[in-house]
Amino acid sequence: MDPLLEHNANISSIPKKNDETSFDRNGTNLFYYSTEQVPNYNGDSMEGISDKEIKEMQRRMRIGKANKGKTPWNKGKKHSAETREFIRKRTIEAMRHPKVRERLSQGFRGHSEESKARIGLALRRIWQERSRRKTLQNKCCLEWQQSIAEEARKGGHGQEELNWDSFEKLKEDIIRQQLQWAAEKEKAKKISIIRNEKMAKAKAEKMAMVVLVRQLREDRKAKARAEMKEAAEMRLMKKVNAEAISKELRLKVKLTKMHQKKLLGVESMSLESVVNGSETVAKKWDLDFIKREKMQRSVSLADQIRAAKNRKAKSVVHHPDDSFLNVSIEERLQT
Repeated sequence: MDPLLEHNANISSIPKKNDETSFDRNGTNLFYYSTEQVPNYNGDSMEGISDKEIKEMQRRMRIGKANKGKTPWNKGKKHSAETREFIRKRTIEAMRHPKVRERLSQGFRGHSEESKARIGLALRRIWQERSRRKTLQNKCCLEWQQSIAEEARKGGHGQEELNWDSFEKLKEDIIRQQLQWAAEKEKAKKISIIRNEKMAKAKAEKMAMVVLVRQLREDRKAKARAEMKEAAEMRLMKKVNAEAISKELRLKVKLTKMHQKKLLGVESMSLESVVNGSETVAKKWDLDFIKREKMQRSVSLADQIRAAKNRKAKSVVHHPDDSFLNVSIEERLQT
């Protein structure tokens, strides 16, 4: 017998799963057998086994069936110090055997890649088949339950149809209504976004138009103010020129009168003629002054200058001594 097997048989004090082992009252191990090691232990062929071994096998089978489902007496217990020493000694003796050492030196030989592939393929096929069968069973059971429930709901001949699926129908209606509300809400949201965009665009265009109109209005007002300012300046200039001309005319008239008075003292014989002439000249100048004031608004500055020159020429012909006054008036008009 192999020493390693003999050693295992001697140290197997704790029963393994699927093993059927019995102990006597003192706790010593009896004749050890495993159901996997005994060929055809429940079959018809029992050749090569003695009657004593057969009886022991049957006894152990009866003990195993009787103890099935019970907790072993040594579960959770540890070996005693004597047992551990005994196991250590027998292990050392077994390790000294040359066959055992040779077997241990060879080490573990794992599966090849082909064997692993075959094993994996077989396991996948097995689990796929199990999954398919389980799915079919569940589906068949569910269909069977649904068919029974439907027939029970409809009832037989003369029985009232039940409405126990009203809650599910109501739930479906509620879900459908919620989906419809969500769609309407989303649609209203999109419409409001489009409306807000249009309103913002219209508001921007309106604001741009208001700014443009305001700018045009400001430009028109600025232009009107500039025109009014220019017209006021022109009126002021005309007024100043008219006042200057009127002052010159009044001064000329006054000087003319003074000159006439001097002439009256020198030439007493021609007093009446001189007085009449001065009065005529004064009246003429007064009429000219009134006409000028009336014509200033309609006659341009060039026409006024031309008229002043004409008057100067006439006054030189009648009164040569008053030429210096006409020159001063012409210079004032030119300035």
